[in-house]
Amino acid sequence: MSVLRTCECPLEKSRQKVAVSLNNLSDGENVLSTKLSDDGDLIIATAKGKAILVKIPESVNDIKEEQLIININTYCNHKGGVLDVDINPHRRLFLTGGMDRKICLVPLSYQDEKPLQEYVVRVRWAPSGKSFISGSYDNSINFFREDETVMNHYHNIKTLNFGGNVEAICFLKNEDTAVISIRNDHRLHIFNCDNDPYQVRCVNMNAIGDDFVSFTAMDICVSPDSKFLTVATAPGMHFFADTSRIILFEIKTGQQLLNFYGATNDSFSQPRHCWHPNGCYLYSTSQDNCICVWEVSTQQIVSKLKAHSNVVDLRINSDNIYFQINLIKPPFYGNVSKLSFMLPEAAKIAVLNITPLTNVSSEVVNSRILALARESISCA
Repeated sequence: MSVLRTCECPLEKSRQKVAVSLNNLSDGENVLSTKLSDDGDLIIATAKGKAILVKIPESVNDIKEEQLIININTYCNHKGGVLDVDINPHRRLFLTGGMDRKICLVPLSYQDEKPLQEYVVRVRWAPSGKSFISGSYDNSINFFREDETVMNHYHNIKTLNFGGNVEAICFLKNEDTAVISIRNDHRLHIFNCDNDPYQVRCVNMNAIGDDFVSFTAMDICVSPDSKFLTVATAPGMHFFADTSRIILFEIKTGQQLLNFYGATNDSFSQPRHCWHPNGCYLYSTSQDNCICVWEVSTQQIVSKLKAHSNVVDLRINSDNIYFQINLIKPPFYGNVSKLSFMLPEAAKIAVLNITPLTNVSSEVVNSRILALARESISCA
């Protein structure tokens, strides 16, 4: 596995650099998903069933790759590609979901080998750390809860089946409430994930309230202040397919407020997006090998960060503000994947350099969002 060496940014090209490069960690296997904890634990999931755990120190300035390779563990729990990983927010545990009908719970050396379902594509911990959800391409959602009598053991307490593949799962911040999207479904499904999970309500993603399906919600994120929900879409596969976009909803009312256009994603894409911790910017992957940066209050793209290949994963650490970018060339074989995560200094390329464009508070941004929504409604 090689890494992205530079990243073109029109705002300040002289400061473009990657903090550290990790080479050959995956022995040439394509990287399908990554996760980086606040404690510096980096998990790299590969196309051949490996989950590679690497300890990243607080400072990587002038550090050699050989020093990082010393702190590395490889878990070979899957017989197929590992499609998603997630880290428990409170405990030293992480989840992996793969194409071999398995969800693996891994606290250091512990692993759960029980196969559960076909093509587990999403695994997400609840903020409490006491439960998690898996989503599968057999159209099922599975809810797991901690066994209070046996350490690090979780029971499948409920399984629900839908009319399409599960594409995205996201928990609201500080709540065990999950938002789930299903392919060929015009609604977001909101579940309370307590001891007996149940559906609280649905949110119609169509602005006019009809049931026509012209896109699929492929990725879901919650704003830093927990007031808004954003959905990254891929167009449907029919003549009347919608344009790829990010849709912003108000969580309290479920009302569609804003749309962000400019990223290029087709019906077969897997778009990923995230919020800047200050709530002023949105970042999204795009099939033109760019990371699109929108200013939320204006809905305008303020920067496009150029990569060397298709960006398939994108996240920002809320404390240190750095990107974790996973790059892969389709199909899932033949090309060595690339990984680049940018620690604070390098993150200035993508984050700090655009912040001075609008130095405003989240309250001002939220007021502007609601004002833009009112203008859109009055013009309709």
